[in-house]
Amino acid sequence: MHLLLKRIRYLNLPLDLQLKVFDHTIVPILLYGSEVWGFENTDIVEKLHNEFLRKITSLRKSTPLYMLHAELGRYSLKLNIKLRMLNYWFSLLNGRQGKLAFFVYRILLNGTQSGLYKHKWIDYNKNILLSVGRNDIWIAQHVEHPNCFKALISNILKGQELQSLQTQMGRSSKGLSYRIFKHEISFESYLIVHLLPEVYYTPILKFRTSNHKLPIEKGRWENIDHSERKCTLCQSQQLGDEFHYLFECSTLDLPRRTYLPSFYTRNPNTHKFSILFNNTNNKLLMNLSKFISVILKTFP
Repeated sequence: MHLLLKRIRYLNLPLDLQLKVFDHTIVPILLYGSEVWGFENTDIVEKLHNEFLRKITSLRKSTPLYMLHAELGRYSLKLNIKLRMLNYWFSLLNGRQGKLAFFVYRILLNGTQSGLYKHKWIDYNKNILLSVGRNDIWIAQHVEHPNCFKALISNILKGQELQSLQTQMGRSSKGLSYRIFKHEISFESYLIVHLLPEVYYTPILKFRTSNHKLPIEKGRWENIDHSERKCTLCQSQQLGDEFHYLFECSTLDLPRRTYLPSFYTRNPNTHKFSILFNNTNNKLLMNLSKFISVILKTFP
């Protein structure tokens, strides 16, 4: 992975291509044989995955994983492992019954069903199907249309992961602004280089993921009560968060009028906040980046 990172920097690859290269070179090594050992603790695999994401984005270690994954459109490798295990299970069921693997599987299955012993691999596959509400498939030990069923299971597992991410976001005080404009796990279009060069997408990425020193974030480091993290630039006594500096702080009126269309500066609200951060207009994104750079430089 470190060799890959070195090559990435040398070739100056765009973010989406960096992720694709990781998926085609590192993930196959990480998950080799996971169809068999995937029921074990996979934290070290996830740790390496998350380390790579932080390296290519240069985001702080304190950046919540839900932000990292949602912004880059990344699902956990544990989800990949579950799908690999189920795929292997499907291949056992639909393969030749004379194969040694199928023979061993039937012995293990009969042993667990009769209560003679427990087998982690058997139980894990069963629990995956239970978690997606398809215990009937396990009982039948038969899948009529494997490809369709694989796609269905994949969508359900992704939906569960999205739900988990949204739950984490809802419980996190750091995600108060983030959850206004981010609602799914998808690679953000502003990170695509041909739409916005790295020098412009980096300020937006840092601002979106709270990698800044605004009072709302700095107050967290200093254990200041959330309601007391007030703006230090104007006399409004408003919370010094992302929304305030983008739309309200009077000290930033001039750059705000310079870079943001009047639609956003007139009667600002969370809906406009969401529209602004989800737009794909190249010129608007570039101006947004310039304005955010001004804000970030105000709080070095």
